[in-house]
Amino acid sequence: MDGRWRGGWNGGVWEWTSTTFEPHPNFKPSLLYPGYSKDFFDGEHNVLLGGSWATIPRIAHRKSFVNWYQFKYPYVFAGGRVAYDY
Repeated sequence: MDGRWRGGWNGGVWEWTSTTFEPHPNFKPSLLYPGYSKDFFDGEHNVLLGGSWATIPRIAHRKSFVNWYQFKYPYVFAGGRVAYDY
Protein backbone atom coordinates (compact mmCIF):
# COMPACT_ATOMS: atom_id res chain seq x y z
CA MET A 1 0.00 0.00 0.00
CA ASP A 2 1.23 3.49 -0.79
CA GLY A 3 -0.48 5.20 2.17
CA ARG A 4 -3.06 7.08 0.12
CA TRP A 5 -6.65 7.07 1.33
CA ARG A 6 -8.96 4.84 -0.66
CA GLY A 7 -12.60 5.86 -0.52
CA GLY A 8 -14.99 3.22 0.67
CA TRP A 9 -12.72 1.36 3.06
CA ASN A 10 -15.00 2.47 5.86
CA GLY A 11 -17.98 1.11 3.95
CA GLY A 12 -18.71 4.52 2.47
CA VAL A 13 -20.91 5.46 5.43
CA TRP A 14 -20.75 7.37 8.71
CA GLU A 15 -19.78 5.20 11.67
CA TRP A 16 -22.37 5.09 14.47
CA THR A 17 -21.15 5.24 18.06
CA SER A 18 -23.07 4.64 21.27
CA THR A 19 -21.94 8.05 22.55
CA THR A 20 -24.69 10.57 23.23
CA PHE A 21 -24.01 13.94 21.60
CA GLU A 22 -23.16 16.25 24.50
CA PRO A 23 -21.15 19.46 24.91
CA HIS A 24 -17.47 19.24 25.76
CA PRO A 25 -16.37 20.95 29.00
CA ASN A 26 -16.33 24.75 28.58
CA PHE A 27 -18.42 24.51 25.39
CA LYS A 28 -19.37 27.89 23.94
CA PRO A 29 -21.72 28.17 20.96
CA SER A 30 -20.46 29.88 17.82
CA LEU A 31 -21.46 33.52 17.58
CA LEU A 32 -22.13 33.03 13.87
CA TYR A 33 -24.40 30.00 14.28
CA PRO A 34 -25.32 29.57 17.96
CA GLY A 35 -27.84 26.78 17.37
CA TYR A 36 -25.59 24.62 15.19
CA SER A 37 -24.92 21.99 17.83
CA LYS A 38 -26.44 23.08 21.15
CA ASP A 39 -29.98 22.45 19.90
CA PHE A 40 -29.02 18.77 19.58
CA PHE A 41 -27.74 18.28 23.16
CA ASP A 42 -31.06 16.64 23.97
CA GLY A 43 -30.05 13.08 24.80
CA GLU A 44 -31.75 11.89 21.58
CA HIS A 45 -28.77 12.29 19.23
CA ASN A 46 -25.70 10.06 18.97
CA VAL A 47 -22.22 10.79 17.67
CA LEU A 48 -21.18 9.61 14.21
CA LEU A 49 -17.57 9.56 13.01
CA GLY A 50 -15.90 9.94 9.63
CA GLY A 51 -18.18 10.59 6.69
CA SER A 52 -20.06 8.91 3.88
CA TRP A 53 -19.88 8.80 0.12
CA ALA A 54 -22.14 11.90 0.22
CA THR A 55 -19.78 13.92 2.47
CA ILE A 56 -17.39 16.55 1.09
CA PRO A 57 -14.30 14.52 0.06
CA ARG A 58 -11.73 16.60 1.96
CA ILE A 59 -13.35 15.64 5.27
CA ALA A 60 -15.01 12.31 4.47
CA HIS A 61 -12.02 10.16 5.44
CA ARG A 62 -11.18 11.96 8.70
CA LYS A 63 -12.19 9.88 11.71
CA SER A 64 -11.85 13.10 13.71
CA PHE A 65 -14.82 14.60 11.87
CA VAL A 66 -17.90 14.31 14.07
CA ASN A 67 -21.57 14.61 13.27
CA TRP A 68 -24.77 13.64 15.08
CA TYR A 69 -28.10 12.08 14.24
CA GLN A 70 -30.89 10.17 15.91
CA PHE A 71 -30.96 6.39 15.50
CA LYS A 72 -34.56 6.61 14.33
CA TYR A 73 -33.78 9.10 11.53
CA PRO A 74 -34.10 7.07 8.29
CA TYR A 75 -31.94 9.12 5.90
CA VAL A 76 -28.49 8.83 7.43
CA PHE A 77 -25.75 7.21 5.36
CA ALA A 78 -24.45 5.40 8.44
CA GLY A 79 -23.37 1.93 9.44
CA GLY A 80 -21.67 0.07 12.22
CA ARG A 81 -18.25 -1.38 12.81
CA VAL A 82 -17.78 -4.66 14.62
CA ALA A 83 -14.57 -5.09 16.58
CA TYR A 84 -13.54 -7.97 18.79
CA ASP A 85 -10.46 -9.46 20.42
CA TYR A 86 -9.21 -12.86 19.33
